[in-house]
Amino acid sequence: MKPVFATNVTENKKNDVSNAEAFVCQRISQMNKESLDRVSEENNKVIKKASLPLPLRIMQIASMIVGFICFRVTMNLTRDGMSSGELLREAPVLFVVLAACVVVFGVVTFWGNAKSKKIRNSEESEIAASRADVVCRNIYAELGVTEQTPEVDIFDFKYKEKKNDISFVAYNKMSAANFMNFPYKFYVNEGNLYLADLEVKYCIPLNKVKGIKTVKKQATIPMFMWNKDIAFNEGYYKQFKIRGNDGNIFIKPYHILCFEHNGEDWGLYFPCYELPLFEQITGFKAE
Repeated sequence: MKPVFATNVTENKKNDVSNAEAFVCQRISQMNKESLDRVSEENNKVIKKASLPLPLRIMQIASMIVGFICFRVTMNLTRDGMSSGELLREAPVLFVVLAACVVVFGVVTFWGNAKSKKIRNSEESEIAASRADVVCRNIYAELGVTEQTPEVDIFDFKYKEKKNDISFVAYNKMSAANFMNFPYKFYVNEGNLYLADLEVKYCIPLNKVKGIKTVKKQATIPMFMWNKDIAFNEGYYKQFKIRGNDGNIFIKPYHILCFEHNGEDWGLYFPCYELPLFEQITGFKAE
């Protein structure tokens, strides 16, 4: 089965062309693209202003690391039988450095949060957000997306073909995540299943859909790619027993919307918490 929102890196590790290109039915106009680029740049400037300057970020991280090391050394010496009084007499530098790190980290973090809040509440930030909202609404109107259109998360990944099967490829060596998680507007119109983002609309004929397959395996996504307003372990999402650890979110099971295209079997991969919406919109029940 060929995955839709996925990139085949079997022969070319640098391949960046998604299989989803085969299902593009509409791209936004050049005018809207230029508007989107412009408001994205404006918002990036606001975000940059709200962020800590590089020297302070380095100072914040360094104080956290050094402070943690001092704390661990202190705890290890205490466990070895040295009392707090003895430790203070024998190694006063540890306490001085630890205290200094706590103060530096606290001051820099407090100042950074105050600066970020001030920028976010500024007129410049409000204007940038308002312009971005107008551009997004114009783009969705062009793509036929209404304000009532639901949003659904879809998995995106890299893979290698292996004996009529696929194996997932991690996006980078520093992460255990094997999936990315992107939101799309999701709806059916005139017998077609549509997925739209702020640049492209994809189309899958509904009469080509064969069903929804359940994969009782774990999908791992980066923590920052959780797209919902509610936390993954609260409210509606609590029932799915989604776990988070070490900067990743672990989801089990996940599902595949199976369909045919040009004589080939294709699959659209999505997380378990989106199954009710998929079943409602497509009319198929998961296996």
